[in-house]
Amino acid sequence: MNIFQLLSPTNQCSELLNCFGSHVKSLVNAAIATMPIDPNLAPSYFVESLLDLRTRFVSFIDEVFEGTSSFRNEMDKAFGQAVNSSPKSTTMPRSNVRAAEYLSRYMDTLLRKSPKHCSEAELEAKLTASITLFKYIEEKDIFRKHYQRYLCYRLIFRASALLDTEESAINQLNKVCGYEFTSKFQRMFNDIQLAPDLNSNFQRYLSERGLQFRFTPHFDVLTLSAWPISLKNATEFSLPSDLLSVNTHFEEFYRAAYNGRRLRWAQSHSTTELRCCYTDKPYVISLSSLNAAVLLLFESLDVDQLSVADLCLGLQPRVADTSQTTTSTTTAPHTTSDGGPMAMDSVQPSAAAPSSAGPHSAPHAPSSSLAQSLDADALRRAVLPLVEANVLSLQTSDSSLGPNALSENTIIALNHNFTSKRLRIKISYFPQTRESAQEEAERGEKEVEEDRRFFTQAAIVRIMKVRKTCKHTILIKCVLDMAKGRFQPAVPLIKRCIENLIEKGYLERSPNDPDQYNYLA
Repeated sequence: MNIFQLLSPTNQCSELLNCFGSHVKSLVNAAIATMPIDPNLAPSYFVESLLDLRTRFVSFIDEVFEGTSSFRNEMDKAFGQAVNSSPKSTTMPRSNVRAAEYLSRYMDTLLRKSPKHCSEAELEAKLTASITLFKYIEEKDIFRKHYQRYLCYRLIFRASALLDTEESAINQLNKVCGYEFTSKFQRMFNDIQLAPDLNSNFQRYLSERGLQFRFTPHFDVLTLSAWPISLKNATEFSLPSDLLSVNTHFEEFYRAAYNGRRLRWAQSHSTTELRCCYTDKPYVISLSSLNAAVLLLFESLDVDQLSVADLCLGLQPRVADTSQTTTSTTTAPHTTSDGGPMAMDSVQPSAAAPSSAGPHSAPHAPSSSLAQSLDADALRRAVLPLVEANVLSLQTSDSSLGPNALSENTIIALNHNFTSKRLRIKISYFPQTRESAQEEAERGEKEVEEDRRFFTQAAIVRIMKVRKTCKHTILIKCVLDMAKGRFQPAVPLIKRCIENLIEKGYLERSPNDPDQYNYLA
């Protein structure tokens, strides 16, 4: 007989319960403290080590404490406190990483295609276990922000292991947090589910008009409000003529099918497959449309090398390139496109290319062209992934510049000696530097803070609209209860929002009691 069996008949287990909770919390904190330094390994370790601990404790409770609910509740309480204590970051220079971010990255790894992918049953079991850990997380809005971004990448770039599993994950999150939490996930998933029928109808539209292209285009029409895609500062560049033509026909088809809607093109999220015919082997390269535009510019000019200034001039958006400047209307969908495979030796010249190009080199463009088109960051994203993949090479006469530095006089050349063990090559769609990753993380945190501020203000207004008058402490408690399951708002944030609403004229302090607020209709 153990201590629990001795104490339980007399209801004297409170001290044992507290000791058990402290023990659970100390072991969870110890597991968190020993996370690996490698930021790629930390999410898996964080999630799997905590799930392993939880499994062991559940078995222990069943065997030793006879499955008593009070011990299960104490375990859940200890896990929640430890998981939400902001473990130290392994990705400097940020000071800490939230558990919500680790879990979203772990689930992204599970749901993404991988050469070492587990079976569907194993994947489903790991997802269910992940949802168990998700229930402990207070900052569910942080999780939603990261999960939405990862889901966007998996869906647009067809990186999901199984769409059925994606849907299952969304449904499990829906059961925990409700439809409002997963509504954007579901809308994103539905957009991708509708794509096959949309593209089938478009192919029929082309056939009826006797239109043919040397490649098979694929379009995704995405609901702008559901996807984490910003077109505000998107890089604009001149599309190759073949892609521009098929985009124009798709716009005509879409306007005829859906009267009153307009498209905005998300070229930064579009991809292309090119077949390289200048190499010894017919390599097929999957790359972003911006990188594809760089390679196709060599062919349209019939040259082997270009200066950076020539490249910028060739990629400069044309005034008539309406596919990139259309504005959205009521329903605000926007489109991405996949074109491929496309042979590089058969693409027609682009209207934006210089007209006097010779057979081996391009004419020198005005020095101002660099400033007129791509900015420095966009230029690096356009060229450096191709250089790092050894598809292009850089030549510069300025020895003071680094090996991958770009200036207007830098020469970019096709690598005719390119070789690879694989015939199909994928060039990263979103190459990120450490600085850009840090900026993105900081921007995401600011967005979350802004969302929390708006939610808190809206919660206060809803509460006061119903109550009309309310004491300060009661209002704070009501806001905390309303935010539960989404995030845990700090009391100073609630106070700032109350003051802000008073300034805007939504609330006033009671003239008879400064601790009471009145709602102003």
